[in-house]
Amino acid sequence: LIKENFPGCMLDYLAMAPCDQIVSHDPNINQVLKFSKSSGWNGVVQWLDLMKRIRKTRYHMVIDMHGGPRSAMIALMSGAKYKVGLARSRRARFYNVRVDPIFNHSVLAVEFQSKMLELLGLQIRSQSPKIHLLEKELQDIREKMRLVGINPEEPFAVIHPGVESVHNQWQPEKFAEVADVMQSKFKIQALFDFAPSEAPQVRQVLELMKTPARAIQTTLREFAAMTKQAEFLLTHNSGP
Repeated sequence: LIKENFPGCMLDYLAMAPCDQIVSHDPNINQVLKFSKSSGWNGVVQWLDLMKRIRKTRYHMVIDMHGGPRSAMIALMSGAKYKVGLARSRRARFYNVRVDPIFNHSVLAVEFQSKMLELLGLQIRSQSPKIHLLEKELQDIREKMRLVGINPEEPFAVIHPGVESVHNQWQPEKFAEVADVMQSKFKIQALFDFAPSEAPQVRQVLELMKTPARAIQTTLREFAAMTKQAEFLLTHNSGP
């Protein structure tokens, strides 16, 4: 959206690893800056190095789309002429340009952030996010699927039952029931996706199933390449 409105601008994107994978290979982004959650001395060194790089670039504008403590502090210390953030944030004082997206109903994050840009004067033509995948990535995930017993040439659906907080978790038996019906009645292969920490949750669902299913551990870009080719994705509200 920014490059559509300002084609000649330099646009960098800051993300916490591994989320930086999602915006890699995006032709609209000049440079992806990433940082990781680190504690102790390593965290301090990483933070100082990041801020040094940001201040050295001398950005004209920094837009904080999240309003969290870390991103707000980065905006404040960036050295940018314009520091954009949420007017209703507890850290609103960190910004010198404040926007206030207001909705009378719940909206997706992409809608909320698009509204932020619209309030800055940008013309919003589309709110559909796009992940730029390479053809090799699409081919590689098909091969990885074959290795776990899924035929990518036949209909399949991706199921992601993993979640960090049990308070947001749909019951494992419900995932199992849907996957069984999907395979037995509709002949759609069920492929469970998980991050390393979510393996026990996937194992629990598989043990409850009446039909055999397959599971695969992926990176974020592999997950994107896989879901692009799937019939649909079943996951939690606000899931991947």
